[in-house]
Amino acid sequence: MEATFEPQKTFPLDSKLQDKMEQLPETYGPNRTELWLRNYLKYDHQKYLGENAANKSSKDPQNQAYVASYQRVPQFLDEHMLSDKNMVMFHTHKDNSSRSEVVVDSFMFVLICQGKRDWHQRAFFIERIRQLVDQYSQFNVSVFDYDATIYDLIITVQVEMLKAVLITIACMTVLYPPWCTRMVGIRF
Repeated sequence: MEATFEPQKTFPLDSKLQDKMEQLPETYGPNRTELWLRNYLKYDHQKYLGENAANKSSKDPQNQAYVASYQRVPQFLDEHMLSDKNMVMFHTHKDNSSRSEVVVDSFMFVLICQGKRDWHQRAFFIERIRQLVDQYSQFNVSVFDYDATIYDLIITVQVEMLKAVLITIACMTVLYPPWCTRMVGIRF
């Protein structure tokens, strides 16, 4: 099995999801977005050029055009001191001919934001990000924030509070009449 790399199937560098996230006024943009794939593709291409320079000088007939692949992912992560950070999850697949292929299972994409000091504003910003991510379900992206449970409470508290009040009123309406024989209010 030949190792191949198709950015469109992994996460395209010209992704509309990425562009929309980086264009939000609350984000710092592409300069502070941590997407390992950008640096990896540069690294992979440079390694290819370095290896290919030796092949060109020896007039190797196997000299082929550059095709990006995941084969250098373990080396890239080690050299960039990312191998212990769980930013990229991958495994090595061996086929019948004992050739191995690196397969990337998942990776982390960090979006750095600014200007939301209020819990309420941050909660609704995270909700906007979640809605944006839902539009691009083909990438199987999930949004993580350390304070996500608090944000979820802030977002859902209005609906849950209304439910609690309505249930309480309904229960009191049903349970109150048997115990109170006189429907007279308190007078001062």
